[in-house]
Amino acid sequence: SACLVGSEMCIRDRFLSAPADLVMVGDSAEGVLNVQADEDLDLSNTTGDLNADVLDVGGDLTVTSPSGDVNLNQTSVGGSATVTSETGSADIEQFTAGADASVTAAQDADIESLTAGNDAAVTAGNDATITDLTATAGDAVVEATAGDADIETLTAGTDAAVTAGNDADITTVTAGNDTTVTAGHDATITTATAGNDAAVTAGNDADIDTLTTGNDAAVTAGEGDAHVHRLDAGGDLLVQTPGGNADIDRLAVDGIASILSDGDI
Repeated sequence: SACLVGSEMCIRDRFLSAPADLVMVGDSAEGVLNVQADEDLDLSNTTGDLNADVLDVGGDLTVTSPSGDVNLNQTSVGGSATVTSETGSADIEQFTAGADASVTAAQDADIESLTAGNDAAVTAGNDATITDLTATAGDAVVEATAGDADIETLTAGTDAAVTAGNDADITTVTAGNDTTVTAGHDATITTATAGNDAAVTAGNDADIDTLTTGNDAAVTAGEGDAHVHRLDAGGDLLVQTPGGNADIDRLAVDGIASILSDGDI
């Protein structure tokens, strides 16, 4: 294995290449890293932001910034990948991992494209903004603990789960097994598809254009309204609006449909 430790790790316009495991610890406040490691890469800094243009890793990747943001442009990992910003945000442009991929940020997480061969997880202390997240053969999990989850495309080979402390706004979510969306305030979904069950829970309003499940579907709007334009469930349906109205334009259910509302249906 190889190890580089220093006050600056700034490699511009060329690759640092290592034929074995590589451990790098240093600061890159004004630098941008280009690193190629045939096996594992453990990359961290001591202060400020950690910035990398190209990371090409044959094995596993670990990236840690204890006091700043993590900014990764093009990242390719043959094995599993773990990216952590302990006090800041994570900005990921193009990221692929052959196995699992995990991104954790104390503040915001902004993901342009992340694809994992197995599980993919994004956790943000505040907002999670995702253009495309794919867990090819595993679970896709997104958590925006105290903020919004804004997702264009979320695809999971097995389960897809989105949790937002505030609003969840999703254009397309597709899961081979279960789909679960939980929002502290509003949940807005254009298209949700689950091979098995789907559950959408909103503290306020739940607004869904199209929901399709192979088995059961459940929609709950705690203090607001539930509006579903089209719902197709292969099993049972449960819609609950204890604090508002239930509005469903088109409904097809193979099992039992139950709509419970304190307002209008």
